[in-house]
Amino acid sequence: MAQISTEQVANALADIVRDGVLEGRAVDVPGLGSFHLEHFPSRLSEDENGCSVVLPPRDTVVFEAEQ
Repeated sequence: MAQISTEQVANALADIVRDGVLEGRAVDVPGLGSFHLEHFPSRLSEDENGCSVVLPPRDTVVFEAEQ
């Protein structure tokens, strides 16, 4: 039987999380927590010179640790 390294396990977990989140699903990892995608709409902000700028919308992967 072939040995499985921790790097291979970590890479496989990362692939599963990435694929699930990109498909719009929350991914629960028992004993660790859950990952999901959160959308932030565009918004107005000010730059360092005080000028108004529009920040583009963005999607961010959010991790919530298991309690």
